[in-house]
Amino acid sequence: MGTSPWTTSYQAKQGDSYPATNMSIKEAIAFCERLSEVTGETFRLPTQHEWECAARAGSTDQYHFGSDPQLLTHYAWYSEPTHEGGYLRHPNQVATKKPNKWGLYDMCGNVWEYAHNPDSSTSSRYGQYTKHGGAFNSYHSCVTVDQQSRTYLDSKDYDTGFRIVRVK
Repeated sequence: MGTSPWTTSYQAKQGDSYPATNMSIKEAIAFCERLSEVTGETFRLPTQHEWECAARAGSTDQYHFGSDPQLLTHYAWYSEPTHEGGYLRHPNQVATKKPNKWGLYDMCGNVWEYAHNPDSSTSSRYGQYTKHGGAFNSYHSCVTVDQQSRTYLDSKDYDTGFRIVRVK
């Protein structure tokens, strides 16, 4: 895309192994459109249902690994005074915690992730998008598959990124 919006945030770490953050929903959609043009394949943001299904990896529990919050530290980056030496100040390297049963890393924690909710009746300033999963600066109670938050279409946050879906 020729841009690096995360460089404007002092909380962002840079490098190939860190999540790209500080991009709006509109920029995430534009990235998917440009990637589709360049590759000849179709890419888009996941729907809310797709995101939740991928995050759960077949589980119906609070977490993809079960219901024991004591195990969360093995699977997610989150921030509490007693976790990993104190409050976290930036996203961490991806894939450094355990993956879910489907091999997906960081579905909860590290950074919030955008998802499309086509059934949403939210106002136009929010659009039909939400962010999911909590982030490095969230308390453990917010780092679950069910956790979601509305966000403005133009909002850019240092704790928010996105995943993409390749349409076959």
